[in-house]
Formats: sequence, structure tokens, C-alpha cells
Amino acid sequence: MTADQVKAWLPGGVWQGSRLSPGGVFALMGTTVSPGFDPADFELAARATLLATHPEHRDPIIALTR
Repeated sequence: MTADQVKAWLPGGVWQGSRLSPGGVFALMGTTVSPGFDPADFELAARATLLATHPEHRDPIIALTR
């Protein structure tokens, strides 16, 4: 696997995020869900909430949220 073919499997209940590598100008990405996924269970992270509940992770929260 090379850097341009990163793959990850994430279990339910895990936050995920992505950003461009330094110097990067574009990204093509996608998320595939499997049977059992319920859109009602999807939660978009709120920066303020994450900062309040996980202040020890401030830098990655700022980098990966708006």
C-alpha cells in the first residue's frame, strides 16, 4: 500500500477525519458503508463540543474541524 492508497476500517462510534498532506492541493476520497449502517446514527462533529470534551486533543480537533 502506498501513501496515495490509504485504506482504513473504522468501527461504529469512532470519529474520523482527513486533511491534505503539507503541500497538497486536492484530494479524492470516499466513504463506503455496509449493511447495518443507519443514517440516523450519523453524527457530524461540532468543534466546540469536541474541544470542551477533549481539550487534550486541541490541535487535531482544530486541524480537522471547521
